[in-house]
Amino acid sequence: MSDNIHTWRTQLDKSRRAAFDKGYKRAKADKWSQYVRNYNDVAAIADGCRFDADAAAHVTNFIETFLCLTKGAAAGKPFILMPWQRDAVERAFGWKRSNGNRRFRKIYIEIPKKNGKSELLAAIALYMLCMDGEETPEVYGAAVDRQQARLVFDEAARMAAASPQLRKRLRHLPSTGRLVYPAKNGLYRVLSADVAQHEGLDISCALVDELHVHKKRDLWDTLLFGGVARVEPLLFVITTAGEYDESSIGWEQHSYGTRVIEGVIEDIEYLAIIYAANKDDDWTDPAVWRRANPALGTVLREEDMAAACREAENEPRKLSAFLRYRLNIWVQATEAWMDIDQWKSCVGDYDDTDMEGKACWGGLDLSSSDDLTAFALIFPASEAEGKYRLLSWHWIPRDRLVEKSRQNNATYEDWYRNGWLNLTEGDVIDLKAIRAAIGQLGKRFDIRGICYDRLFMATEIAQNLQDEDGFEVVAHGMGYLSMNPSMVEMERLVLGRRIEHDGNPLFLWEMANVVAKIDPAGNVKPDKSERRRKIDGPVAALMALTGALKMDIHKRSVLDDPAFSVW
Repeated sequence: MSDNIHTWRTQLDKSRRAAFDKGYKRAKADKWSQYVRNYNDVAAIADGCRFDADAAAHVTNFIETFLCLTKGAAAGKPFILMPWQRDAVERAFGWKRSNGNRRFRKIYIEIPKKNGKSELLAAIALYMLCMDGEETPEVYGAAVDRQQARLVFDEAARMAAASPQLRKRLRHLPSTGRLVYPAKNGLYRVLSADVAQHEGLDISCALVDELHVHKKRDLWDTLLFGGVARVEPLLFVITTAGEYDESSIGWEQHSYGTRVIEGVIEDIEYLAIIYAANKDDDWTDPAVWRRANPALGTVLREEDMAAACREAENEPRKLSAFLRYRLNIWVQATEAWMDIDQWKSCVGDYDDTDMEGKACWGGLDLSSSDDLTAFALIFPASEAEGKYRLLSWHWIPRDRLVEKSRQNNATYEDWYRNGWLNLTEGDVIDLKAIRAAIGQLGKRFDIRGICYDRLFMATEIAQNLQDEDGFEVVAHGMGYLSMNPSMVEMERLVLGRRIEHDGNPLFLWEMANVVAKIDPAGNVKPDKSERRRKIDGPVAALMALTGALKMDIHKRSVLDDPAFSVW
């Protein structure tokens, strides 16, 4: 008996140790003791559970005999399980209770992307539909939306179509998102988070892909309790790590699964398998990559992992995505965007008078009616100077100056006294005053156009700036598609010392507030969800940079440039 198993045995009540000793002796004799991995396996043996190698082989043989892979260079080749997939399948289906039913009712697998999780989930769906032995099987693939749920379903449908045996037995109904098994009156269908129409489901197996994106509990609770009438209902989850949120379902299951693995919680019906690096690991170490990615070196290429690591080293904003998607580490929803010391190092020896008459592009960001509004100008790099330059202006209602200083933990009063902050009269922002100020700036600088947030209260002032003041204005989105190019370029300009600013302390405070939300593809956008973290100046500057990057200083208009269609 190994030291670990001996330790776990001592955690059992004395009354259960004899039962465990007898069961473990059989495990060694029948050569399945390698499946005893944690305290809950020890507790399961004490409660009469055992491992059935034939039951495990029934699933693995089905997958490897009847199914083919459908993508990439492996398309058309037999689905030979990778070691981690085989181990997960054998543990999930091989363990039996004393009455012969499956031990596990919930399977939670957490693994980084590109390790073959979707293919495995599709194979499990087909097995549960065709081979589980359940009368009238009802298998459901669930996700936050129908499109996400169909990723696994479509993979299963392709596998079924490529299998001569399954092709004769299953009917694919693409319009309704169903695979039907007429001989058993069974079905496999897609569910989304529209829970109202899912009540009354008689679930034999529910498959959940990417649990970390589920924000509401309705669908999850339906899946949990939808199989109460079945003898052996199975809830099978495969996900990557998500954004840390104690209230989320994904974090809840991650935490629960971790405690089951550690033996803090006794739950012999819950199988948790987690492949991940630790937060304090050296994330540049290939040994850490291999521990977190069991498919590294097979379907996941080591050179791709190395390239992603280099990107994270060279572009800090990509580190969060690397840790999450490549090493399966739960991360904060937002990450600091700009290294403030780097930003400070870009202070230039110039002021607004030095830039008079020069071509530039503007960005206007209106905040709520009683808080900061910002306007920024970006001057493209000339051949002589070789650097972009930034100027910015801010306004706030006079009657809100003291209140907003306290509310936003900011020194608005000092910035006003030192000329960095302008006031408009009253207790709400005066858009006429903002427009007049921009009009005056237009007489000093060659403003070729102005970008504005198309979703936030700016339509009227933008229309007036165009129709009455003669500026060309362009509506600018705040999503990943619109903001990522200018954020990436701003990073490059700062790191390369190819942009200068005038040291505006209000803008510096805002820049320190900017955090970046990162999507799975590594694209970034400013997070505007926290209203107290004012970022109006940087957002205005980023919009201005979008225009400056596309501006041809030899043309008066760029509105016919196809590049502007993304806005």
